[in-house]
Amino acid sequence: MLAWVFWLLGIDEEEQRPPRPNPNHHLGTEKCPYRISDPEKKRRMAIQEGINERANEQGRDTAIDRTRKRLILIRTLHRNRQTCPRLHSDLLWLYEFYELDASRLEFTC
Repeated sequence: MLAWVFWLLGIDEEEQRPPRPNPNHHLGTEKCPYRISDPEKKRRMAIQEGINERANEQGRDTAIDRTRKRLILIRTLHRNRQTCPRLHSDLLWLYEFYELDASRLEFTC
């Protein structure tokens, strides 16, 4: 039914789906994957590598924005878990490192 509605409206179904909530997917690269269980330095290096890899295809700003949205989604789904503070610190680092506006970033784990 959902696919039929997208077809009727002329919208591509793949464009409308939110990113998958798997925390070990699509943040890093194959060479340097992002894993929540890794130490802080390795997680942040994976985020940088993932953004640099996607920047060649999509542009730097788009790659940063998609990575930011993905981290926010995963962090929201991991609320009230032990992994939430790690994801939150990575997100705050992303905002600081790439000089993004963090004024609306209010969240408690």
